[in-house]
Amino acid sequence: NGLTSWQNDINNTNVSSSAHSHNVIYPTVGDAKTVYAIKEDILGNVFVGTSNGFMMVPAEPTYLFVLNSYEFYLHGNNLWDLLVEAASQYETETLKPFPVTEVYRDQIAAATTTLVNDGDSVLLYGEVVPTKDRDQVMIKKISSFNLPNFKYRQTKNKFEITEGETVVRTLENDNVVVENDFNDIPIWSLELKSVVESGAAYIEPVTHTDILVVGSNLAQKIPISVATTIVPSKFP
Repeated sequence: NGLTSWQNDINNTNVSSSAHSHNVIYPTVGDAKTVYAIKEDILGNVFVGTSNGFMMVPAEPTYLFVLNSYEFYLHGNNLWDLLVEAASQYETETLKPFPVTEVYRDQIAAATTTLVNDGDSVLLYGEVVPTKDRDQVMIKKISSFNLPNFKYRQTKNKFEITEGETVVRTLENDNVVVENDFNDIPIWSLELKSVVESGAAYIEPVTHTDILVVGSNLAQKIPISVATTIVPSKFP
């Protein structure tokens, strides 16, 4: 009724209506920015194109994991499974082992009851090993984040390198691998397409979201797994 009265007032059909307000449910606190585009996928995840990057507001509980200073954004309902996933990504990125042993079990159980509100955080400690520094895990409860590793990677000749591209690997015959980081690029428009990939027999299909984003000097299609972490990259 409140919205109807407000609309009637705009159209001058309700001369007795007055200004009113509505409570905001589950507000997301962040820095000031302009929102250009906003879309929701079939699982309730919200993607937002803003003046300073591409954001996601997952439908599931969301956390920032920091493993020995390496950051990973994950969302899901099982903290133990998310820790295992973060450790796997850490090992892929650093080529160093990160064993998830039973020493974390009680710590994760306690963290599950501690991480309730945005900004809540806990610090977990790994096994004591005399020959190496003790692993540390910081887990912080969050509600949204700018998508990490929002970049493309491409192989090209040295003379083809353009402004903003960084050489990350040198190949033979004057070829190089370059990256361009779009983390702070304004995202003006976006479109979502949910894709179900059928696996082999007796294997549950996997759902992911293809996102087409258009921004300043950017037009890119990225597949995003909605089951685990958010690390979109393009490898032409």
